[in-house]
Amino acid sequence: MVPCCSGSSCPSPVRLGTGRGFHQQQFGIVAAARHNGGLIPGVVMPGSTSCLIPWGGQAVAKMDYFVLSNQGGVDLVWQRASNGEVPRGALQGGYSETGEKLYIGRVNHGRTVLSGKVQPSHRVCYIPYNGQEVHHSSYEVLCLKTVPLANLGL
Repeated sequence: MVPCCSGSSCPSPVRLGTGRGFHQQQFGIVAAARHNGGLIPGVVMPGSTSCLIPWGGQAVAKMDYFVLSNQGGVDLVWQRASNGEVPRGALQGGYSETGEKLYIGRVNHGRTVLSGKVQPSHRVCYIPYNGQEVHHSSYEVLCLKTVPLANLGL
């Protein structure tokens, strides 16, 4: 994660539109922000100057946030999951205010692809949408597929 604020440009952001025929220009980027002692996965939408995170029933806008950057070119893949499951290789995107690991999830909601937090103990993926925290029991989780040998110093 790379620190960003107020819509500043960040290197090699991970876009939500990757995989299954999506066009990258139309979709937001994976992000996270600190809130109430946690680091909560969310989304920065195109043209926005804030990160939206799902928390406490609301979509909370944060001006200071982190963007997931893939400068090393690792192979990331979105894998289907449901009911709080996280596949092997799932990327931890943050942690709750109680320290529970949160994973990066995405769903298609209202004809928009949004990222948010998969919270295993709640058995759902929460996303920020239209001012609210919306939950889905079926979602996709961002997972590490491969790491180039050069990244391992080999």
